[in-house]
Parts: sequence; structure tokens; C-alpha cells
Amino acid sequence: MYRNRLHGEPVFFCFQQGTVNTKGGWAMWGALALAAAVTVSPPFWPAWPPVADQAQMKVPIQCQMPELDNGCEVVSLSMLLQHAGKPVSRLQLAQEVAKDPTPIQTDELGRITYWGDPNVGFVGDITGKQKGYGVYHGPLTQLLNRHLPGKAQDLSGKNFDKVLESVSSGHPVVAWTTSFFDTTKQWVYWNSPTGQVAATFHEHAVLVVGFNKKSVEINDPLDGKRKRVNREQFRRSWEMMGKQAVTYR
Repeated sequence: MYRNRLHGEPVFFCFQQGTVNTKGGWAMWGALALAAAVTVSPPFWPAWPPVADQAQMKVPIQCQMPELDNGCEVVSLSMLLQHAGKPVSRLQLAQEVAKDPTPIQTDELGRITYWGDPNVGFVGDITGKQKGYGVYHGPLTQLLNRHLPGKAQDLSGKNFDKVLESVSSGHPVVAWTTSFFDTTKQWVYWNSPTGQVAATFHEHAVLVVGFNKKSVEINDPLDGKRKRVNREQFRRSWEMMGKQAVTYR
């Protein structure tokens, strides 16, 4: 059985503030285990309004290229902070985000055997000049809280409806998915100082800015474009990546 730390506990296995308009095999086993292992128990959750049929926000788009080849998470966070009225550049956030400095180790076939834990901090090189992976919701929530003290909200582990409720209330959401917004069977496993990590190099983070009954609207930092993607496929990929989602109150 594989062991991971997706939520901080060991488990097994360019700019202006926007507006909102609301109208009403083994690898797959590892992926499923990763998603199934997620549990988050915050001390208090505020009341949420019912999910609307659709919602849409105008949030200026940023692109992670060329400076931050692996920086989708901090670029999505930069867009979120811009919408919140507290703009912070993506390059500043890339410097500030927590890092796991554990050096990469590989076997004779080039397979990763030892590296960092994205629950601790960014793993690898965020610029892409060297091999890099990414960072998960915990360190990103901490970084958001530094710039919006007391307002960061970690929705990780909750139902996907909570993501949509946040968007319908006027708060975009940084959500973890894959680069093609669907599930993947391509998973790798390595040891880290905190335990075994299950990861996919299709890992990606985007800013959810709208939705309707069939699709989710996102700001994709990979190419700096606003996109509409299949809602059910996006939900499945989000759940596979551990139901990770970060926003603000």
C-alpha cells in the first residue's frame, strides 16, 4: 500500500478587479487511493448560498510562460489576489512560496526514487530550467493568508459544489486538475523525508472563474487563455488530484 501526505497528515496508498454575473492498472489504483485518502476537518465552515445554475466572472488572465514553466499554482494565485484587490506579481509569489529543497535522486533507468513533498513546499525548480514538479494546497493557502490575513479559505476535501458555490458568490477558486482537464493513468511514486509521494507530471492548477450545467470556465495560466472545459471531466480530474481548492472569504 502506498503512503502519501496530501493534506499534511500521513495517509496511505494584465489587471483590474473583476465582476460577477450569476444567472441562476496500478497507476490508476494509486490515483484513486490518492483521491480517496483526502480528509479535511476545519474547525468552522461559513454558511454557503445554494449553487446557482451558472456564474461568470471577469478576471484578468496571466501566463506562467516563459519565466515560470512549472509555476501554474502561484500564477493562479496571483490572478486570485488581483481579483481580491491585493495584486501581487507572479514572480514575487514564486519567490515567497514555501519550498521543499530535497534534491532529486534517480535510479539507473532515470526513474525518480527520492524527492520532495509538495505538501511541504514547491518541489524542484519552478522556472523549468531544472526538473520541477509543483506545490499543493497547504503551502499555497499559507501564502494566500500572508497577503490576505485571516481571509484565506482552503476548500480542499470538500464536495465540488463548494467550489461552484464560491464562484457563484463572487470568489474565484484555485483548483488542481491535469493539463488536459481529465483523469490520467500516468502516475509516478517516490520517497520523500515525509513519506511516499504519488504524483503525476500532468498535475496542473487553474483559476475557476465560471460555470454552467455542462462546463467550467477557467483562466489557464499554461497558455494565458480563458477556456471552457467539460464540467464532469474537470470534476473527475479535480477529485483525482485530491479535491484541492483554495479561495478567499
